[in-house]
Amino acid sequence: MKADGRRVRADNITLRRLSEKQAPSKTRVCLVTDIPMLLDRAIHELLLQWPFLGQVAVQLPECPDATAGDVALTFDSEGRAWLAVAPEPWSRLPLQVQAGLLAHELWHYALAHPVLRRQAAAPLRFDLAADLAVQALVPEEWRTPHWLDLPDVLAAAVPEPVATAHDVWQWYHLLEEPAFAKWRAEVVAPGPAPWHKHIRWEHADGPALHHRDRVVERARVAVGEGEAAPGWHLPKGILEKIHRAPAAPAGPDWRRVLGLFVRRSSRTRIRETVKRPSKRYGRVPGIRVQPLQHVVVAIDTSGSVQADELAVFARELRRLWRTGADITVLECDYRVRRAWRYRGQPLDVVEGRGGTDFQPAIDRALALRAGGLVYFTDGFGAVPRHTGRLPVLWVISAGGLQEGQGIWHALPGKKIKLKPDA
Repeated sequence: MKADGRRVRADNITLRRLSEKQAPSKTRVCLVTDIPMLLDRAIHELLLQWPFLGQVAVQLPECPDATAGDVALTFDSEGRAWLAVAPEPWSRLPLQVQAGLLAHELWHYALAHPVLRRQAAAPLRFDLAADLAVQALVPEEWRTPHWLDLPDVLAAAVPEPVATAHDVWQWYHLLEEPAFAKWRAEVVAPGPAPWHKHIRWEHADGPALHHRDRVVERARVAVGEGEAAPGWHLPKGILEKIHRAPAAPAGPDWRRVLGLFVRRSSRTRIRETVKRPSKRYGRVPGIRVQPLQHVVVAIDTSGSVQADELAVFARELRRLWRTGADITVLECDYRVRRAWRYRGQPLDVVEGRGGTDFQPAIDRALALRAGGLVYFTDGFGAVPRHTGRLPVLWVISAGGLQEGQGIWHALPGKKIKLKPDA
C-alpha cells in the first residue's frame, strides 16, 4: 500500500511538472520552448526510489544540448542550475541507466560539489573525488560501464570511513597518496569521461549556492522533515551533509559596486533575452541593448603583495567581469607594467614586484576615460596626489592595511576590506 501511495504521488508530481512546463518561464535558460520532456521518465523513477532527489530534479529546467554527452548539470552566468540533455544518445539508454546518470548529477548538486570545486587547489583531482563520493550512492544496476571504478587492490585499501562517508574532501586527500596518484595519472586521459562534465560548473559560486539552498529547502518541505520521515529514503548521514553546505563567498557584491561608478562609457552590446519578446516579431528571444560599463582594474603587483593575495584578486576580478563590465587591467607596482583587456583569462603571471605608487594607475585610468577604477591592493603605499573626477574603489586584501589604520582614511574614494575567507 505504501508503494502504491508513493507511485500515485509521483504520478501527480510528474503531471504537475508537465503542466508547468507548457508555459515558458521567465527564468528558463533554454531558448527552445517546445521540446519533449526528455527527463520525465527518469525523474519519475527517482521519485519512487528517492523522493527527495526527485523533488530536486523537478525544480531544475532541462534543455537539449548535443554536447552534454547524455545529461550534465550546468550553470548559467547567474548561478542557476539546469540539466543539459543530449536527446539522441539519451533516448537510446535504458530507463534504469537514465535514472542512474540523472541521480549522479543530482547528488553532485545536492551535496554542493560544484561550489566546493572552486575551493580545490587541484580541480581535476576534485572531479575524480566528487565522482567517487557520489557513485556509491547509485545502485549498481543503474550504472553504466564507463563509470569510474577503482582497481580491486586500491578499492581494498580505501579506509572504511572514506568509503561510507561519501565525503568529497576525504576522497580528495586520499587521491593524493602515492598509490592513488599513480592510478589517477593513468585514468586521466584525453577523450570523453564522466568527470569532464564538471567544466560546466564554472559559474557555480555564491549565487549558485543560494539557488541550491532554495531548491533543497523546497524539496525538504515537499517530502517531510528529517531522514526518518516518509519520502526521504536516503543513505544514513547524507541528510546532514546536504544541509551542511559551504558558506557563500564573502567577496563584494560587484553588481552594487558598479552602481558607484558614473556611466561615462558610450559602448553598448546587443544581447538575446527570453524575458522580453521581440516587439517586431512577437516571439522569443527578443533583443536588449545593454550599455557596457568600462572599468579599469588596477592590480598591485608590488613586492609586499603575497601570492595568495594575488590569487584572491584574480578570483574577484573574474566575478567582476561576469557582471558584464568591460574591463581593462593594469598591472602596476611603482609604475604601470602592463595594460590589457580582460576577457576571463587566468591571471597566471604578473609583472612588477617593486615598490608601490598608486598614482600611475590613476593617471592611466583618467587617460582611458574610464567609468571607474577598482584598485586591488594590500594598501601599503603613499596616498595618491590626485584622482580628478574618477570614482575609485579600493579593495584591500585580508592581510593588508587594517581598517582605520595608516592611510586608510586618507585614501580617496570607497574602501572594501576583503575577509579572510573571501
